Amino acid sequence: MSITSVTDAPAATAPPSVVRRWTPLRAGAVVLAVYVVLSLFNPSAAGYLSTDTGGKTATLEMMSRSGGVTPTVGYWAEEFDAEGRVHPFWFTDRVGDEWVNVTTLPMLYLAKPLYELGGYHLALLVPMLGGLAAAFAARSIARGLAGGDQWMTFWLAALASPLLVYSLDFWEHTLGAALTLWGFRAMLEVWTNPTSWLPALLAGAAFGGGATMRTESIVFGFAAVAVVCLWLLARRLLMSSVLVGALAGVGFVAVMALNSALENAVLGEVRRAGRATGTAAAGGGKIGIRIEEAFITGFGLFPTDDPTLIGVGVLLFGLLVAAVVLTLNRSERAPMVFVGVGALLLLRIVAGLGFVPGATMTVPIVAVAVAAGWRYLPLRMPLVIAAVAVPLVWAFQFTGGAIPQWGGRYLLPGSILLLAVGSVALQNIGNQVLTRGFVALSILLSLFGVGWTYERTNDFSEALHALAARSEEALVFRPAFMAREAGPLMLDEQWLTAGYDDDLPFAVDVLHRAGVERFGYVELAGEVDADDAMEEARENSDAFGGFAPVEVSYIELSGGVYFQVTTFTRLG
Repeated sequence: MSITSVTDAPAATAPPSVVRRWTPLRAGAVVLAVYVVLSLFNPSAAGYLSTDTGGKTATLEMMSRSGGVTPTVGYWAEEFDAEGRVHPFWFTDRVGDEWVNVTTLPMLYLAKPLYELGGYHLALLVPMLGGLAAAFAARSIARGLAGGDQWMTFWLAALASPLLVYSLDFWEHTLGAALTLWGFRAMLEVWTNPTSWLPALLAGAAFGGGATMRTESIVFGFAAVAVVCLWLLARRLLMSSVLVGALAGVGFVAVMALNSALENAVLGEVRRAGRATGTAAAGGGKIGIRIEEAFITGFGLFPTDDPTLIGVGVLLFGLLVAAVVLTLNRSERAPMVFVGVGALLLLRIVAGLGFVPGATMTVPIVAVAVAAGWRYLPLRMPLVIAAVAVPLVWAFQFTGGAIPQWGGRYLLPGSILLLAVGSVALQNIGNQVLTRGFVALSILLSLFGVGWTYERTNDFSEALHALAARSEEALVFRPAFMAREAGPLMLDEQWLTAGYDDDLPFAVDVLHRAGVERFGYVELAGEVDADDAMEEARENSDAFGGFAPVEVSYIELSGGVYFQVTTFTRLG
């Protein structure tokens, strides 16, 4: 299908020389090589882009040690804490006789042989291939919408979007995004050819595969199928609408059923479907928090919930939209808008490396899709899908983790879909200044993300290794999620977590019954003040019954944040 605007503007296609230069094999090899080289700068044990990765990596290590297939992380204190209340890997469940900290099995089993062969860095080939598959899906979507080879879309998706960052960490995001994007591609095929039934079945299967990795894939899949079916109904194609919906449902259920069978065979229970049900049940609650986190994951340029700084991100997105609109109106002021864009980005860069939680901030070309995509008829369907899906994701996404994430991770499939739409629209506009500006912004923000990934992973790794080398017999972490950053490093340590206030006395009691004579209580601190910390520890000594504080020390974590370790010894 060739793209046409309301004014029948021709499609923009890549020059023949570019078409001849790149083939999927060559392009894929280049991207994979870039991913591999960048990944080598990250540590192999302890310190990741997220605490979730620590649980997955520790699981791989335990599976590798045992030679088995059960995804367990074990528990050194299970004799004293049968329910795992203060388990060192927070959010670990006891499933039969095992301790399980993961909700996605397929990715683990894909990575297991790689991990056993070459450790963490080789296991990263799984998310890397997911990122590559997602980039090819974005290119295929753009080709389906506009024709041509669409290599610009591929390169932007692969190397100048959050896919690059998520390909360097052992998360499921790239795999979930890839499957969801290929589901979008199949539904767009149904849209262009309503009598083609196989794509509907494949789309459902792709969305089901995505849902085994990421819960938000269910929302994106539902939106895509619903929008296409309603469009078919609007064209009075009732039978086609019913068949498309039914076939997509069959494909989805079939894949989810296979995943449930795998979980039941390995764990003796179904977990992924339960997680989706729990997410759905929680949807719509905490309206105020959800609105706030929608702005953060949509437009957050800084890792904060400060309304003023969130407003900076909204302003930046508004300027990007204005630049597109002015260009469409042939205004000479369009390039001047990028002066304001540059000033805001300079403000962010001066603030230092850190998370950029907003999807539109890490995929700036979304502004092109929003401002110009509606002008071109073939681009309207994916825009409608995104317009339906994104608010639903905001309504159902997990709350409490909006700030420490890169580029609205729950919105990743929608972001890359809009990247494909924006890339096509940008090529159709045909303004070289605008194109270069958005490409440069995308590359800059992507490099910023790589730099933050390197700094965070290495800082956390160094600090956690320092904690593991301490002389205390055991450590208790508060906040609890920090301990998971240690990954495999923690498997040989006697660490516990206290996620809630009433967990701390219980954790101390576990240590007491385990015969521990000396332990460290680990907290986060924004400054070094051992005297005040020691005084506070003495005042709160009731929570540490049977132990007394003897010293306070500090280990620098990252960006002026420290691990504050208060050492306690057994009384008597």
